[in-house]
Amino acid sequence: MIEEGKPLLGSLKLTREADSIGLPVFMGAGGNVMYVPEMDADFLISDFLIFTNSNKFKMDYHVPPEFSQIFYRCGDPTPIPYWFHGKCYFVSGSAEASDLDQIHGSAVQSTDVLRCLSQYLHDARAGVFRQEREQWVARDISAAYGDVFFETPVHSVYWVRRFVEAVKYARNVSQPPHRIDEELRRVGLEWIKRFATKTDISRMTSVVGSLVSSKSLSIERAGSAYFAFIMHRMQSGRFKEIERELPSNNEFAALFSYGIYTFYKEHDGSHTLFDYAKPYGILDPFYKELQIAHDTDDYTRLELMSYAYFNRADAPREVGDAIVPMLYTLNDNLLEARDELRHRISRKQKFEEEASELVSIYKSMQSLDGCVSGMYRLSKVIFNDRFGMDARFMRSIFSMVGQRYD
Repeated sequence: MIEEGKPLLGSLKLTREADSIGLPVFMGAGGNVMYVPEMDADFLISDFLIFTNSNKFKMDYHVPPEFSQIFYRCGDPTPIPYWFHGKCYFVSGSAEASDLDQIHGSAVQSTDVLRCLSQYLHDARAGVFRQEREQWVARDISAAYGDVFFETPVHSVYWVRRFVEAVKYARNVSQPPHRIDEELRRVGLEWIKRFATKTDISRMTSVVGSLVSSKSLSIERAGSAYFAFIMHRMQSGRFKEIERELPSNNEFAALFSYGIYTFYKEHDGSHTLFDYAKPYGILDPFYKELQIAHDTDDYTRLELMSYAYFNRADAPREVGDAIVPMLYTLNDNLLEARDELRHRISRKQKFEEEASELVSIYKSMQSLDGCVSGMYRLSKVIFNDRFGMDARFMRSIFSMVGQRYD
């Protein structure tokens, strides 16, 4: 909805002195309500407040023609009324101090009210009021969250929650760029440097996400932090600590739309915020896990790792070259297991062990196929002719052995 403009009704004289600076008064729709402006540090209107004049301040209804035809809205320069030699004048809140010189000449330096107004305009244009307001806001936030700003960061969930609250509070009372953002960035980066290699994905996400939302950390730097966080766990054998949470982590999906592998290729992973365990080759942890998976016949973690590496994109050819031969071998085993199962069923022999074997091979192939193909990654849906198997038959076998297939 477009804000309705408000015409200038007059001005409010706040003192009994003949020459002074006043407050503009605006007229609402229908002329039944009066408003006074709330101004920001640049003398722009930030809000209109209902005014009833319960203190019986003197109203001056003189409005110069150049101001009377304007309908004011939030974001417009505030018309500032002042009296000089008993006459009411207006100057725009966006005016320069020199504009008063053009109107009143040398009187600006010899008259208190003009000299004061000139200084106000100069300070507004020079950003003095904005700096003062930023200092007040920074002091207020620092006082409210002293444990965050003045004490050494700790790894606790409580500290992380307090940091997130401090960021949200700062955004409610200020807009970036703001001096408080520098402090938030300093504190957040110190926490990351101290704990990124030790923390869990929830706390890492909270701190990095808060820094990004407050524009205290760029998307690229955030990506570098997450990259190092994940890579450290892969290389140090601690990927299992985050593997289950990663696919549902929105921040990961947003930062790595093609996975950490592509991020590394584009950014080389060298400009990180903290030291971490670096592999010799970016895919070394993946190949190590592939060997473990092959030895144990459990490819679940490998598929989760492939999500970290490639998200929903297809794996690079070198990964396919390593996995596709394994898929062919498993596919042969799958068809043999199917034939053996059907043979036992037709002869009404026990087949529970063969059914479990068939399901186990099929699930291994699903995971391995997901490592290569982004379309099927982490998808356990059974469809017709996948690996040469009838979908209805496979669903019945999954149900028979008590396994889910969706």
